[in-house]
Amino acid sequence: MIIDSIKKLLGYVDRGLQEQDTDAAMEIGDSRWALRALRHVSIGPGVQRGTYLDHRWMRKRGGFYINPKRESNPHIVIVGMSGFGKSTLLKSLIVKMSGRGKRIIIFDAHSEHVELVRRIGGRVYDPRACGINILALDGMSIGERISELVGVFKSMYGLGYIQATKLGSCLWYCYRNKGARSRDSRAATPPNFSDLMNELDIFIKNSNTSGERNTLMHLKYRLSAFNSGAFRNDVIDVNKISGVVLFTTGSLTSNETRFLYMHELMQRLYNSMHSSDREIGVKTYLFIDEAQFLVDDAANESGIIRKLIEEGRKYGFGVVMATHMSTRLPKAVIANASTFISFRAREPSEIAYTAGIIGGSDSGKGDAVKGMLTRLNTNEAIVISTSHREPRVVRMYDINRIMGGVRGTGMGDDTARNEPDLSEPVVVTDGDMYRDRPDIESMNVETGNGVSESWIMRKRGNISIEHEVYVRKISDRFNALGVRHVIVDNSRGPDIIAYNDGKRVAVEYETGRKSIQATIRMLERRSREFDRVLVLVNRESYANYLSSVRIDGVSVMSADSIDRICVDTL
Repeated sequence: MIIDSIKKLLGYVDRGLQEQDTDAAMEIGDSRWALRALRHVSIGPGVQRGTYLDHRWMRKRGGFYINPKRESNPHIVIVGMSGFGKSTLLKSLIVKMSGRGKRIIIFDAHSEHVELVRRIGGRVYDPRACGINILALDGMSIGERISELVGVFKSMYGLGYIQATKLGSCLWYCYRNKGARSRDSRAATPPNFSDLMNELDIFIKNSNTSGERNTLMHLKYRLSAFNSGAFRNDVIDVNKISGVVLFTTGSLTSNETRFLYMHELMQRLYNSMHSSDREIGVKTYLFIDEAQFLVDDAANESGIIRKLIEEGRKYGFGVVMATHMSTRLPKAVIANASTFISFRAREPSEIAYTAGIIGGSDSGKGDAVKGMLTRLNTNEAIVISTSHREPRVVRMYDINRIMGGVRGTGMGDDTARNEPDLSEPVVVTDGDMYRDRPDIESMNVETGNGVSESWIMRKRGNISIEHEVYVRKISDRFNALGVRHVIVDNSRGPDIIAYNDGKRVAVEYETGRKSIQATIRMLERRSREFDRVLVLVNRESYANYLSSVRIDGVSVMSADSIDRICVDTL
């Protein structure tokens, strides 16, 4: 009793007791300090008796959780200087939420989360291969689409009235050339960006004055940056997105092209959201890293994010966004996010604005927050939400701990060499050039029709390249089937955990190098821990495993049959 009282006095809390709803709560770090308002009585000669508040940071230990179920809405805003932990926190939230059956859609401006998403079984879309036709109607009428596009380009480039009018006319002619007869049509064959460029050339040729010609040429010059594969053909259907999906815009050459690509995808998500039934609870999380590309300066450019945040909760959408400065965010975005997290800030105006968000109208609380914002270390942040009303300093967990055994976060990998990152297997054109390297192992894998792939990997103790390659191929097969799964790498877990029809399936790849008795003991343990177990083995060991493994709920397949894995197999 005395010890508990002392712990309470010193601000210690038992880890795990803060949140009882463990299915929804996500532990992201250790609580360090909490801001408390201490009430003091002013007394003394000639002083009128009264009370005043003194805000102090006091120790508060224990695990810190984010629990969307306990917040007024699921939206999270993360701000702070570069290099102090925003991306680490985003990675941790992606990993935590991906294991809970949510649809995760990530917009990654600088391709920072690509490797993480691949290693948790997600899919990565690159605009160079996965274009999106911004002239497609996607449920809009032609008139609505033209108005929306003119508004976007007008906001992006500050187009004047004449340029905006000419752009609207060119767009209408593009749809007419495809057979449209009314601006109210919602089923017309859409043109693409090349058609728009051709129509602008016709307008330029038919211009009546040099001023009109210059206006049109200037408009074409600005729009020519979008005449690429990323904006010509529709490859992506947002209605079919499931599991963990990342859209990377790192290959696009300008902030304008990044903005337009992400804006169009979000607009389609918004349209899809409104065409679905209202939901209880969060079904989809939308992550936006480097959100300044979508909300920087112009209020109109942030409209789609504002609409998603304001209306998303009703349709099961949660938005998690990270940006450098809270001063660049629309007030409506901050007002509709229940959780606000700030890493270290340096600019005086940013410090004052962020302290106002966290402290509210309490100037004493705001002053205490200002002082702490400039002292935060890397991976430390001040957190406040509707359920955590007292500002809290939280030290975020290292990404390797957050991953909890999921293979390959990319942290600590040796990427400084002028060669592929060989900590994981990679396909190379000529594997023979690595055969004399004592630190490299290689193998050829038949892909059918007499074709083979050359794989190489840096030697990793008792982990063989065969095992790593086939785990990757199994993961690729699950991706093709749309099966949610996680690649695991620890002594207690299977190679892959797949989720199918509410069941957890352990998937193991065996090279046949360890004894069959040890393998059977491992599979018996897996059968007790999981609903089903699937074992794949190489061609040489298949017959032995098929005859020796007789365990209920455990199936054995040959590695040659990976392409024949189907949902029913699980």
